[in-house]
Amino acid sequence: MERNSNLKRHLCAIIMICLISELQSQTILSQPKSITKKEGESADFTVTLYEGDPRTTVTWYKDGILVDKYDPRITYDEEEREKGQYTLRIASLKRSDKGNYNAKCEIYSQGDINTQNAELTLIEIPAEKYPICTTWKNTYNIMDLVNVTCVSENINPQPNLKFERRKTNSSILSNETNIWISMEFRAVPNLNGQSYTCRQFGDRLSAEYCEITLNVTNKINVTILEQEDKLYDVGNIIKLHCIGNYSKRANFSWFINEKKDISKYSNMLEIKIDKDMNDGDNVTCKIIENSPEEGNASVSLRINSNELTEEEHPQRVCSNVEVHVSSIGSIIGLLATITVILITILLNLMYGTYHLYKIKKNKPDKLLVQHALLPRSSTRITTVSDDPPDSSIQESPENVL
Repeated sequence: MERNSNLKRHLCAIIMICLISELQSQTILSQPKSITKKEGESADFTVTLYEGDPRTTVTWYKDGILVDKYDPRITYDEEEREKGQYTLRIASLKRSDKGNYNAKCEIYSQGDINTQNAELTLIEIPAEKYPICTTWKNTYNIMDLVNVTCVSENINPQPNLKFERRKTNSSILSNETNIWISMEFRAVPNLNGQSYTCRQFGDRLSAEYCEITLNVTNKINVTILEQEDKLYDVGNIIKLHCIGNYSKRANFSWFINEKKDISKYSNMLEIKIDKDMNDGDNVTCKIIENSPEEGNASVSLRINSNELTEEEHPQRVCSNVEVHVSSIGSIIGLLATITVILITILLNLMYGTYHLYKIKKNKPDKLLVQHALLPRSSTRITTVSDDPPDSSIQESPENVL
C-alpha cells in the first residue's frame, strides 16, 4: 500500500509539471535571458506574454527576494504591456546586483505563472584608484633590499597584473580584498631615479597603469672587522674584512696610513706585522662603486712594541748597545784602577820585604852607630854600604866638625 501511495504522488507531480509547462508555453511567449554585463553598465530582463491584458501584473524577484522597485536604479518598464512585454531595467550595475532573476506574472484569467530564472553575470571593475604601485621605503641606501609592489582589487573575474619590461616570476597573491605582485632586488647607485610601471588588464577590461620611481642614495657605509681583537706582536698576522653596502661591481683598495697601497680588488686582507710598523698605524679600506660614489673605513693597528727583538727594531738595538758599551767601559775602568792600586801595594810590600831580608842577612851591625863615643860638640854620620870603599875618595878635614 505504501509503495502504491508513493507512486501516485510521483505521478501527480509529473502531471502538474507538465500542466504548468503547457500553461506557460501557452501563456509566455519569451522567457528572460541570462546576460553578462560589466560593472557600471545597465541590464535588462524581459518577459513577453502571448496576450496583453491590462489586468495582468508582473513582479520581479532576485534570488527569490522581491526587487525593490523604489530603488532609483530600478525601472519596471511596462510601456509595451499592450503587446504583453514587461521589462526589468537595472542601471549602474553594482556587484550586489549579480544573481538569478525571474518574473511572477499574475494573469487574470489563468492565475500566477513564474518565468524561468535568468542569471546576471557581472564583470567586476577595480576601483579607479587601482592599480597602486608601492615600495617599502621612500629612500634606499646602497644594497638595501628593495621591494616594489603592484596592488589591485580582488574582484571576479580576477584581473592580470604585470610589470612592464621587467622579468619577474612573482605569481599573483591575494586576500579577501586585494591582489598583488612584487619584485625584490638590491639597491645599487645606478637605480637612482629608475621608474617601474605596472599594467592592470583582463577580459573586457581596459588597461590601467601605475608607476613608481626609486630613490637610491650614493652613500656607501663601510666597516672593517678584525678576526681577533687583541694586541699583536711582530710576526703575527692580522686578518681584516671590509664589509659594507656595496654591490658585486664594487672595487676595493687598502692603504696603510693613507699612503701605501697594499692591496686591491678584494674585501679581505691579511697583514703580517713587521719591523716597519708601529702601534697606531691606520689601515684603510676604500670601496668605489661607480665614480664618484665611494666609501671608506679605517682601523688602528694595536702592536705590542715592548716585545720587539733586536733584529726587529734597529733604533732600539742601537740604544741598547750604547747602554751596554757605556756600562762595560765604566766597569773596566774601575777594575783597571783597582788592579793598578793592588799591584802597586803588592810591589811595595815585596820590595820592602826583600830589602829588609838582604840587610839582615849580610851586615846587620853596620846600622849601629855609637853616638856616645862622639864628641858632644860634633856629630858624625857614617853610612854603611855594601860596596867596597873607594880608595881614591878620602875624608876631607872640612867634613869633620
